[in-house]
Amino acid sequence: MGEGRWVEVRVSTDHGVNEKKCVKALLQLRKELAGEELPTQDVVEPSDDSVAIAVALMGAGAEQTVVAVLGDWIRRRKNPATVTLTLEGDSIGIDRPTFEEREESLTAFLTRH
Repeated sequence: MGEGRWVEVRVSTDHGVNEKKCVKALLQLRKELAGEELPTQDVVEPSDDSVAIAVALMGAGAEQTVVAVLGDWIRRRKNPATVTLTLEGDSIGIDRPTFEEREESLTAFLTRH
């Protein structure tokens, strides 16, 4: 990944979730993040049973924007149910049923690095 702070958004394709659906979902997320002027890029490292993108945390309020876009995106998804965010080697998992409960934790996670 390029310069700056990048958070990896990884969707697991295990538990019978179709990889093509995960890729399509991430493409939609990228489109929504681009609409908020947040750069994204592919994650090229191989990883078993998952697909991922990276989102740049640039500018004032980027963390809150990522949380808002991600929350809306997760709430609309049937699959994938769980998404893992990784920033500077630290990870947090979030899913649709617990997003509201984890929203504050997610914001703190993105801002503490």
